[in-house]
Amino acid sequence: MGRGMIMMTWAVISMTALGGTLGGSSWAEIKPVRATYHFPEAEKAQLKKTIYGKDGKPLYVLECYAYSAAPKTPAFNYSGDFECVLHPYGTDRSFWTLLTELPNADRDWESRGRFLTAQLIEPCGEYQDLGRKRTFRLRGLKLTLNLTHVLFDNQKQNLSKDAPALKSFDLEIAVVPDPTATSRIAATPPLPPMDSLPKQCREAFGTLYLYQFRHCRHLY
Repeated sequence: MGRGMIMMTWAVISMTALGGTLGGSSWAEIKPVRATYHFPEAEKAQLKKTIYGKDGKPLYVLECYAYSAAPKTPAFNYSGDFECVLHPYGTDRSFWTLLTELPNADRDWESRGRFLTAQLIEPCGEYQDLGRKRTFRLRGLKLTLNLTHVLFDNQKQNLSKDAPALKSFDLEIAVVPDPTATSRIAATPPLPPMDSLPKQCREAFGTLYLYQFRHCRHLY
């Protein structure tokens, strides 16, 4: 069975299980989550957080890893200096993240859940939904990932083979109900025009403007 067919089958099954419809008009209400994680050694950063429904049943799992701490699996290729994925609870879909904005994403990195060091350095780090703070609206919830107290190591190279490397940071997570978020995957947020960004940020953010890949695949 091809990957596209697997995704479609999984989408139908998971939406039925969670009380959603194919149109994404209703989803099980989640229990709010607020948590902060401190990673004194960025290269060892990892977490796995279950998101529960209002009724106490587990609904989703948020997993985040530094590249060197990520599980090595053919199902999903973690390729960020730090990267988060969201998937339904109890379903082994680690190769598929609900944080993508592309209905038929065929690259694991096609998600704003992937953080590269160049995207976190000033002035790029201050851009909402592209830099250190990113929000994702989907399935009746809003997820916010916010990297704070970020420190860099100029003596080491990052995953892109240039300096600096990510040294340490805190990750603030907030998950709150959002009844206006009806899509089955992350909705595309308002982003500044790419040509309005400083050159270094245009280069750093190039893979986060996911609509360009959608257009290339003639999905409209």
